[in-house]
Amino acid sequence: MSPHEGQGTGWLGAHLAEILAHGGRIALSGMSARARGLGEELIAGRPAEFAQPDVLVPLAAQAEVVIT
Repeated sequence: MSPHEGQGTGWLGAHLAEILAHGGRIALSGMSARARGLGEELIAGRPAEFAQPDVLVPLAAQAEVVIT
């Protein structure tokens, strides 16, 4: 367990499970992923998509909480 796990807003895995259980989707920065050498295999079979800033910025503005 990470020394930061469970501090603040809680365990990320629990939040993610709850979001996905209710039909949520995850938008990831496609530019950041590419810069790190990550590709479609990272999200294959998951309710996630790579998105560009024109999609991510409005989502972040609408959200109560954004994970960075």
